[in-house]
Amino acid sequence: MFFVAAFTFGLLATGAFAIPSSAERLQKRIERRASNSNRAHRSSQPAQRQSGLTASVATSNSLLSNAEHATVYTTNWAGGALIGSPAGTFKSVTGRFVVPKVSMPANGNASETYYASAWVGIDGYACDTAILQTGVDFEVIGTTVNHYVWYEWWPELSSDFEGITVKAGDTIDLLVTASSTTTGAVVVKNLKNGNTVFQNLTSSDALCESDAEWIVEDFLISKVRVPMADFKTITFTNPIATQSNGARVGPGNATIIEMRQNGTVFTSTTVSSTSVSVKYLTS
Repeated sequence: MFFVAAFTFGLLATGAFAIPSSAERLQKRIERRASNSNRAHRSSQPAQRQSGLTASVATSNSLLSNAEHATVYTTNWAGGALIGSPAGTFKSVTGRFVVPKVSMPANGNASETYYASAWVGIDGYACDTAILQTGVDFEVIGTTVNHYVWYEWWPELSSDFEGITVKAGDTIDLLVTASSTTTGAVVVKNLKNGNTVFQNLTSSDALCESDAEWIVEDFLISKVRVPMADFKTITFTNPIATQSNGARVGPGNATIIEMRQNGTVFTSTTVSSTSVSVKYLTS
């Protein structure tokens, strides 16, 4: 079983840690980002599917099969999304990946800042009114790479964790759990150095609990999409989505999502029952 599942569920059940109010979380976000004003306005976004290239949504009480949908192209997501019906299908999502050695893209400008993000989450694909997610951002400035571990209950801005450090080659475990449509928790552990962080969350923006995702994203800062870094290949292993009936399913039947911007496809995604792998395609 995923290493933090019981730990997190115990926190939620006992109420050992009070869920912070929106005002408290806003203050924490301001304090955490005082040293990096650029990221103070960092935000994810639901999948921005391109016209004419969208997948159907399940209408039965089961997950879609691969045969029911072709590859879907978006401007901001690449990876895999499990779609369930009815709403309330998914209660938690886990994933593990090795931090890649990211760099600026070929023909990039050393004075430009490039980014990418790897995360797991609930909702944002078929349900685009809220997303509960956690992951790692990669920031590339010339040959300098910074890593930020974050969580978000979109449409609120994301918040950076303190107390965890990440570098290329580290193995990161991610968990998001929805205890209800408006309360949940996230946990991140660096298996290399043992750093573990978690956060209980609440939101007035209710989840549908209809999607489970393993995603590489081109996110927003100050509502502008950031230039994409070369993230090499990010492979999510231990990808498990737990359903409301207790069933634990892998991403074998996930919708495959590719990132395409200005007519250029930037990713190549493969999905199996045990992994979701996203490869950056050099231009």
